[in-house]
Amino acid sequence: MRGRSKMHGPEITPLAHETMCSMEPASIAELLSSPMFAMFDGTILITGFAGEEDLLNSHEATGVLSAIDSASALLRLLFNTSEVSQMFCLDGDLPNPAPRIRLQWRESLLDLEDNLIFSSPEFRLPMVWIHRGHGGYDEDGQIGISAGLEADPMIPTHQVSDAIRSCRGAILLAVLPVCTSAPSADILRRNRRIVMAEGNDDTVISETQSEDRMRSLDQLRGLMRTRGWYPQVLQHLTVKLTGSESNGEDNSRMKKKGEQMQTKENKEIIEDEQIKNAKKNTEVEE
Repeated sequence: MRGRSKMHGPEITPLAHETMCSMEPASIAELLSSPMFAMFDGTILITGFAGEEDLLNSHEATGVLSAIDSASALLRLLFNTSEVSQMFCLDGDLPNPAPRIRLQWRESLLDLEDNLIFSSPEFRLPMVWIHRGHGGYDEDGQIGISAGLEADPMIPTHQVSDAIRSCRGAILLAVLPVCTSAPSADILRRNRRIVMAEGNDDTVISETQSEDRMRSLDQLRGLMRTRGWYPQVLQHLTVKLTGSESNGEDNSRMKKKGEQMQTKENKEIIEDEQIKNAKKNTEVEE
């Protein structure tokens, strides 16, 4: 028997330390019980493409759909957790409906009058922002990101952040799979309207590496499926919402619910692994 040459898998880039801290169960519970969570509208904004058809016919599209899938999985879990916690606190009453997750597309960060889209009075911040473009320093030494897929024009990141700060709504996750993204991500992390920002490269990256950065967001899904993560979120959330750790009955019910959902997630992981192994076996040629 002769096996096929083994293909190299995608480069898995670790998520930022700040992102991992924000994804800790206690941090997620803090977010879910904060006024900021009510500001999220469920929108995933992709800048760099005019729409789905533009994306599907672009050579720069690889990895974007993976990033969208990872982001939507995060949003679904957060909205579901919020609804579960509300049901327990409302003693079975129907919780406030979660926003519908939807996609929004913008070919450029600039409007027809070359103003930042974030500067528009009617613009509302998306819950997730994925920017497909370029990054780097301009002739004045300012770090920036491109308006779209083309390298020019470049917009200083601090200007983008200032415009975001004046917007309605809030951003849970900003994703910058661009060159020299680390300084820009640091600027965005300091923005009070942004919870997490992913961009960890200090130098120029290749097209393939940019795609890998977007695929690396799937680590969020893996983190959420870690045994005990979800029950801990519910336990912390119960303490937040009840204001006391003394309510043992509510804690027990929330923990049991979390364990049930965690078991379901673990079952899905096992099934996914079985499918992957089956696919690997079919790659061997006689």
